[in-house]
Amino acid sequence: MQKIPVVISLVAFCCLGTLSVNAQKKQNFLPGFIVLRGDTTRGFVQVEDHMVNIKECTFKETGTGTAKTYSPEELDAYGIQGRSFYHSAMIQTEYSTDRKVFLDCVVQGKASFFVYRDRFFIIDENGTKELIEVKDEVQKNGKSVIVKKPLYKSVLQQKMEACSTIHEKLVNTTLTQKSLLALFRDYASCTGDKAVVYDETKQKAIRTRYGFTAGVLVANLDLEAGSFSQYIFAQDASGEASVTFTPSFFMDFGISKQLDLNTGLTWYYTKNELHAESSETNLTHDFTLEASRIEVPLLLKWTFINGGVKCHVKGGAGLDLLTHYENKLTVSTTSTGFLLSEYTNDLEKSGFIVNGMGGVGVEFSLGNRAFLVEGTYSKSGSLVNSGTHARLDAFRFGFGMFF
Repeated sequence: MQKIPVVISLVAFCCLGTLSVNAQKKQNFLPGFIVLRGDTTRGFVQVEDHMVNIKECTFKETGTGTAKTYSPEELDAYGIQGRSFYHSAMIQTEYSTDRKVFLDCVVQGKASFFVYRDRFFIIDENGTKELIEVKDEVQKNGKSVIVKKPLYKSVLQQKMEACSTIHEKLVNTTLTQKSLLALFRDYASCTGDKAVVYDETKQKAIRTRYGFTAGVLVANLDLEAGSFSQYIFAQDASGEASVTFTPSFFMDFGISKQLDLNTGLTWYYTKNELHAESSETNLTHDFTLEASRIEVPLLLKWTFINGGVKCHVKGGAGLDLLTHYENKLTVSTTSTGFLLSEYTNDLEKSGFIVNGMGGVGVEFSLGNRAFLVEGTYSKSGSLVNSGTHARLDAFRFGFGMFF
């Protein structure tokens, strides 16, 4: 069947993409160091984006040496010369408690601060402290009001007491990387400390995540006769939903802490059958539509619960390329089953389809892996260009993991 080459092509595309990424990664080493049990070893560190650097460090002692990947449990710290510094620390992550990660240093000096995803930390002799603010709901004039408590300001006031004017700066400091960077720079200037600011261009980097899901697609066919008289039976026809397997490769591009652009590649195969009998005309109509599509979704994903378990909603459009299409209509007598006529591929297929899409999902972790459970509804554009319309109402339930 024609759908088999489509699946092979999709798998080959993903494999080639993975090989290409891996090939590029092998060449992306810069001079750096690792700190293991207090001892510093210099060599070359592989440069990655923030999301990878906080999980692992790939290091080799010489340019032609063998690379080894270290976890936060194995190293005290690592760095890339003049570019970045990462410190291993035990924190409460969004997925579990008491887990070691690499904190990405933004400013290093008498007062240093670090970032992990969208969270901020300082490290001193008492350990690692997260800079946070909490929200409380209070009653005011009979109404519920959300009040923010900037607990991070008292922590920073104590940490920066060597600067007598720091309180004035703290008043207008917000819990953002840009605002905290300005505060730590002011503190370094106030105390005469030659603080190091690491690679400020990292602040502008887009947070990216990618993964794979395997799902089940349940699709119902909505067929309208339009100007084709032989399809007038469609208004009284009934049929079972098409239930098929559908794989998907997805990517999330961070726009803000809670908002992502969700895209990727999804392959769909559906086979729908409609049946209609009429006692008045003594005619039975049987219609079959089989189609394969490759879809590129363009969705905005809003995470409304951002804790140990994440919950999100998303919506947008799917851009579909129809790669395989077949339709067949048979008309026979109801009483005797005698075949009167047969139409094959009489409806001209659409090459390109735009779908409306929306869904909800939950992210959670098991061990060191993040997983995803998601449900998505879509209403397709017409699969045919003829005077009739053939649309799919589809629900996809998928389970997957982040790489």
